[in-house]
Amino acid sequence: MIALEDLPFNFVEGVGFRRLINTILPRYKLRGRQFFTSLVCDDLYNSVANKIKVLLKDLEKISFTTDAWSDTSSGTSLVSLTAHGVNEDFERVRIILKCEIMEGRHTGQVISTKIESILEEWVAQDELKAIQEISMKQFPLSTIQDCPTRWNSTFYMLERFVKIKDSLLLYLSTKQFVSFSPDDLSTVDLLLKLLAPFEELTKELSNSKNSISMVIPLTHVILTTLKAAKDNQNTPEKVKALFVKVIREISERFGDLNKNLLCSVST
Repeated sequence: MIALEDLPFNFVEGVGFRRLINTILPRYKLRGRQFFTSLVCDDLYNSVANKIKVLLKDLEKISFTTDAWSDTSSGTSLVSLTAHGVNEDFERVRIILKCEIMEGRHTGQVISTKIESILEEWVAQDELKAIQEISMKQFPLSTIQDCPTRWNSTFYMLERFVKIKDSLLLYLSTKQFVSFSPDDLSTVDLLLKLLAPFEELTKELSNSKNSISMVIPLTHVILTTLKAAKDNQNTPEKVKALFVKVIREISERFGDLNKNLLCSVST
């Protein structure tokens, strides 16, 4: 239902939806949005991806079609890549490998780059999984892509990057197209420290049990945390500039909350 109606994951925490489920299934313990994001992004995605890999291996020859269109509900442009083939039982197989967001002009070069990226990703996932399982003796985890319209997807992408950093670096050591310096890795860690308070703040303020009384204290805490990180002598200048900008934005947007009667009285 969430996928078909293009709903946010926090829909499952809404009062109306919880009342509905409590009425029709009183004994069912409804999970929060974090459970469903983890379920979809990790468990279901990996399960479906592994099934698709099995189906692709059964095809001796594969051809591809692509399509580009605009999603009216989100206002974004998308491009998809679909694999076609015939398996050993002479059954036609059609698999949508991925949909990608299209930004800027929809030129042939842009579409070509997107398609190459999708194909490379499927090959790379197999190699990364093998490195994690065989070389690193780890439970295989895939990378997470960020989405331009959801800021916290960048946090999840960087968080996953750090979690599988060693296997990723081992994989990239065999490639020529990208590499990470110690400064890059340090910057990722600092960016996580910048974004982590916002992830925590989002969860707190999205909780249906919280009220407006939480806004002033949480804003104060996040500003104090960010200022401490900014003033740390080990913070590089380029990251420090980002901290300064974020602090300025929060101060401009929420700096007058103490003058708001409802916020002040409830706090």
